Amino acid sequence: MQKTYSDFYRWFGGKEGKMWYYYASGTIAFLDRDKKRLAAIEKKWNKRDPPALNYLALAALLENWGKLYKDVNRKI
Repeated sequence: MQKTYSDFYRWFGGKEGKMWYYYASGTIAFLDRDKKRLAAIEKKWNKRDPPALNYLALAALLENWGKLYKDVNRKI
């Protein structure tokens, strides 16, 4: 997943590129067990862009902190 996004997506990818960047970054933060970074990404997305399916997935990851990714992903 880390190879599919960069800051260029966020800067030049339009709305879809920015949303993908936030989703990929947040998912990697969850997998890296970095709750602070995941919360910051979720908060930044929520303030600037309307919620989308990927946003709801990040919110679910944050809400289910401490669970396995595969278990949280089934609920989405």
